[in-house]
Amino acid sequence: ILGERRTANFVSGDYAWSLDNQGQANPQAAAAELRQFMIAISPHGFIKSAMAADDVTIVDRYVQSQDRTLKVVGFTTMGKYRVTGEFNDQYMLERLVTRIPNPVMGDMQMEIRYEQWRDVGNGILFPHYIHGHRGDHLLSARVGMNWINIDVSEVSINVANAALTVPDNVRNAPPPQVNVTAEQLADGVWLMGGGSHNSVAIEFNDFVTVIEAPQNEARSNAVIAEIKRIIPGKPIRYLVNTHHHWDHLGGARTFVAGGATVITHESNQDLYEDVVFAPQVRTLNPDQLSMHPFATTGPGPFMLETMADRHFISDGERTLLLFQVQDLAHAVDMLIAYLPEERILVNADLYSPPAPGASPPANIGASAVALYRNIQRLRLDVDRHVPIHGRPGSHADFERIVGPAAQQQAALGE
Repeated sequence: ILGERRTANFVSGDYAWSLDNQGQANPQAAAAELRQFMIAISPHGFIKSAMAADDVTIVDRYVQSQDRTLKVVGFTTMGKYRVTGEFNDQYMLERLVTRIPNPVMGDMQMEIRYEQWRDVGNGILFPHYIHGHRGDHLLSARVGMNWINIDVSEVSINVANAALTVPDNVRNAPPPQVNVTAEQLADGVWLMGGGSHNSVAIEFNDFVTVIEAPQNEARSNAVIAEIKRIIPGKPIRYLVNTHHHWDHLGGARTFVAGGATVITHESNQDLYEDVVFAPQVRTLNPDQLSMHPFATTGPGPFMLETMADRHFISDGERTLLLFQVQDLAHAVDMLIAYLPEERILVNADLYSPPAPGASPPANIGASAVALYRNIQRLRLDVDRHVPIHGRPGSHADFERIVGPAAQQQAALGE
């Protein structure tokens, strides 16, 4: 993160939007429900939500390690979210625990702590430190993560005309749709674009291999439908997962429900077996895999294929090579995919070619430099770079943009 970055997110009923750097509103309808929920469980929203609920429970919980008793209030809000909140002896909300839907985790645990309550005027108290944590899992320490950490500097109360006015372009925006566009990169090789994340479909003699299933089931369903249109009659046999980050993993379960085998780095085996494929509770947003009988009865007929530093998929005519990226801070399990006949290299989060006519980035990240060095280490003959984020570009541009930075950093390292 370079410098200060201002983020402005809004919700009003079923309308959600953000403001860009120019102050223009960008519709974000898909975020409306979660933002409504965050208001419902905010310190003062929690009280209002509990008062409106008809299933409130109140119990005393003694915490031996702290030698104190907390009053725990539980209820259901917005028709499906179960929330419990812990109040101290001053009747201040200290911690709440709930679950929200997540493509990887299912009904994912979320915890928020409210601390440093201070008077902000007229006897009204507000927490000046807010910490959020989500994704805790008994079987895997790799998924839990700190989510938000807020130091509150200023609070205004009883603000006149505080109700939001929904911008016209937000109110009139069409319902969000998943857009998938297929672009042929070579004979039997397709870029499945149209969104913030791409996939790559590769046709073999009697099957298809897909690189990456990002975001969620809706994205995967749209990608699969387009693949069946452009490559009819061939099953998707393999799904290559470049790394474990959720935005690149969120649609994997949909491919598995359709019979695909996931290929991933060996360090991800416990993550897939204990979390991704495990029979997680998915009542908030069920997916296709959770509808299968084996998804609720234990290990099922899904397939997982792990690799170490290199792997290949071949039908005797076309070969796809997979390599683990060495010396990379972004993700230790990161894979790149290489088609030697087409001289196409696919990467995720390492390098996105600039748009035609655009100036190269002022700062070359360490991930791009790591990609440059791995291409040299593996002696790959690359013609085109195909990113999971962005548009394809030439290797000549990659050499021109990243090469000097790699050489300079090597000199500094020596």
